[in-house]
Amino acid sequence: MRSHNLLRTALKFAAHKHAGQVRKGTDIPYLVHPFEVGMYLQNIGMTNDVIMAGYLHDTLEDTDTTLNELAEVFGNHIASVVAEVSATSKANALKKAETYSPDAMKVKVADLMCNVSDIYDGYQTIGVAILDRFVDGKATIKHYKEMASLLQSRAKNMPILKRELEYILTMLNSIV
Repeated sequence: MRSHNLLRTALKFAAHKHAGQVRKGTDIPYLVHPFEVGMYLQNIGMTNDVIMAGYLHDTLEDTDTTLNELAEVFGNHIASVVAEVSATSKANALKKAETYSPDAMKVKVADLMCNVSDIYDGYQTIGVAILDRFVDGKATIKHYKEMASLLQSRAKNMPILKRELEYILTMLNSIV
């Protein structure tokens, strides 16, 4: 299958799985987020496998998708990357991030960039009220800072990721 078709298949799969979901505190279809993550990865020159994992990164966590299903449709590597970035809690996410593969780090940095950019843009528009979209907005910011710092410490030989993480931390530090 040609790479364009693989990317389309991953995006369509994510669209089907996330159908009816919306972003926290908004009426924006959830699919916008994985699409942004995949496009971000494409814009910084990542491989098609990493881009597809970006499109699919929340399917295990937020839908009825199984690891076997991902592996059957997209192969073991992409399924493995998606599983790496899937977490059941913030504490679990930080623990898993300590051992991310390089491809999982790329997906998580893109996920962070998109999530933090959304919060930062909202902060610029409505101020701290943006944090009301979350059960505990300050804890969410704290978690994102911890995740970005952890990934930055592991991105020594990945200058693109290191630069992006510096920008993420700058945005986070200006929010609260």
